[in-house]
Amino acid sequence: MTRWVLALLIGSLAAGWAQTSEFQPSGKPILTLFGDYFYKVSGEEHAYSKAVFSDEPKDFQAFLIRRVYLGYQYRFTPHILGKIIIEGNDAILNSRGSRSVYVKYAYVDLRDVIPLPFVRGLEIGAIYTPSWRFSEKFYGYRFLERTPFDMRKFGSSNDAGIKVYGSFDQEGAVNYEIMVGNGRNGKPENNKYKRLYVSLQGKVLSKKLWYQLYGDYENMPVEEEDRTVIGALTHWKVFAGADLGAAKVGFEAAYQRLKGEATEKSSIVLSAFVRYAIASTLEYLLRADYYDPDVQAGQKYTEFFVVTGVRWEVTPKVMLMPNVWINSYRALGGVPTTPADVVLRLTFYWKY
Repeated sequence: MTRWVLALLIGSLAAGWAQTSEFQPSGKPILTLFGDYFYKVSGEEHAYSKAVFSDEPKDFQAFLIRRVYLGYQYRFTPHILGKIIIEGNDAILNSRGSRSVYVKYAYVDLRDVIPLPFVRGLEIGAIYTPSWRFSEKFYGYRFLERTPFDMRKFGSSNDAGIKVYGSFDQEGAVNYEIMVGNGRNGKPENNKYKRLYVSLQGKVLSKKLWYQLYGDYENMPVEEEDRTVIGALTHWKVFAGADLGAAKVGFEAAYQRLKGEATEKSSIVLSAFVRYAIASTLEYLLRADYYDPDVQAGQKYTEFFVVTGVRWEVTPKVMLMPNVWINSYRALGGVPTTPADVVLRLTFYWKY
C-alpha cells in the first residue's frame, strides 16, 4: 500500500510540473553488495557490547552478507526525483530463518521548487537522516565498518519524515539539513512524539576541509521502576576531515543522553582515522575509537576499537580488503575482565 501511495504522489507531482523540451525523464537501478569472510581468533561470546562480532564465540568463522541494496531512482522532471531502495542482510530473516528484505528508503525529492532564500529542496517519505551521511562520504569505508555514530547505535541512517535542505552560499561552504521524523528508524511509529534533526555542514579551504555540526532531540517514553515517564533523548556530533592529497584524516566526537525524571544515562564515542593512498589502486586505512556506554555508571566496560587494512580497487566498482577488526574492553568497578574480540576478515564490495 505504501508503495502505491508513494507512486501516486510522485506521479501527481510529475504531472503538475512543466517539462522543458530538452529534458527526458529517465531512471537508473541502484545495486550494492558488501560482506566478509571472517575468523574470530580471540574473544568470548557476550552481550554487553553493541559491536557486530561480540556475540560470536572464539574460533567461529563464516561468510557474511552484511548489506544488499536493491533500488531504483527516477527523475520525472529536472526538479522532481523519486527513489526506492530495499535492504537485505544476514540480520533480516523471514519466518523460515532465511535472508529477507525491508523497504529502507522510499521518498520524493523536490529540488528548486520552494521560492524561499537559502532553500534548495525538500524530501518526504522514508528518507536519509542527516546523522552521518555527510561524514560517511568523507570516511569512505562504510563497507568495512560503520561510522562511530552508527556503530554504537546512536541513531539511524533512515527515518520516515520530511526534510528541508539548502545552502547559505554558492560554494557549498555552509549547508544545512533540518528534518522532522518519527524517530523509529525503519519501524512504524508507536508514539505521538517526533524527532528533530539539525545538521550544519560544508567544505572550506578549497573544499579540502570538511566539517559537520549535528544534533537531534526527541521526547519519548522512559521506563523508571514500575512506571513510564516522558523523557528526552538527545544526540550531538562534531566531525572534521582534512584532505591532504595522498592522505586523508578525520575526527569524530559524539554524545548521547537519555534523561527521565529520576534517571539519566549518557554515552560518548571519540574516533579518528587516516587513509593513505599507497598506489593508484591501493589504499591503507587505520581507524581507532574510544567508547564509554554509560558515563555515570561505576561498573561497566569501556571499549577501544581498531580496524586496519589495505583496500585493493580491482575496478572502480569492485574492491577487496583484507583487514583486522579489534574491539577490546576495559573492566571498571569490579566487573570481570574479558579478552578482546579479534577478527581477521577479507571484505568484498561491489556497486553498480
